[in-house]
Amino acid sequence: DAGWNVFRLNLRDHAGTHALNPRLFHSARIAEVLNGIRAVQAIDASAPLPLAVIGFSLGGNFALRVGLLGPAAGITPALSIGISPSIDPGATLRAIDAGPKVFNRYFLDKWRKTLAAKADAWPGRYDFSGLAKLDSFVEITRRFVAEHTDFASLEDYLANYTLTPPMLMGAASPLAILTAQDDTVIPFADFDGLGVRGSVLAYDAPKRGGHCGFIENLALESWAEKRVVDLLARL
Repeated sequence: DAGWNVFRLNLRDHAGTHALNPRLFHSARIAEVLNGIRAVQAIDASAPLPLAVIGFSLGGNFALRVGLLGPAAGITPALSIGISPSIDPGATLRAIDAGPKVFNRYFLDKWRKTLAAKADAWPGRYDFSGLAKLDSFVEITRRFVAEHTDFASLEDYLANYTLTPPMLMGAASPLAILTAQDDTVIPFADFDGLGVRGSVLAYDAPKRGGHCGFIENLALESWAEKRVVDLLARL
């Protein structure tokens, strides 16, 4: 409605894509996201609009990494926006384990369902029975990394997509971050030292908003979407 062409990029093994590729999703697969954006630019080559990348939660981490790593790969967004972005994934895992049970159960249920869908899509290729018995997100991820990735340890894996405020402010292209201080999944302490400096053109951190919520009325509309439109209007 604001005049932009919108492309939704589903990460591997998201939105029912489990049968499209035998290899598993993990959060270090930034190269294929950059390739996807490159394909989008080719499809939309005749449009005079600048490139903007927007993501929520883990998608927010991916969006910010596109802003950091994209220019070296020939992809330079005019703006990359992370909404409730997980910038310290280790802290996010610990917050899910230690936080309200409703969040813990929600994320565990999503994880188990996606593993089951992957196993069903590729019969005989995967055995996730050991993972399904665990109820700690930290330990599930640790075992997943050991059994299904090439990383030497959980710590090596998490370091591959951990972002820090200095990294964000020194990014190779413009960024914007929207997070809430009461987010039970993304600790607000992760953003200590972040400000509107360097490549960070906007940083909103209201006291209320939850995780990917930012609800503004009884119709459950999110003011985060309006904020995105406002940021894009400045490009």
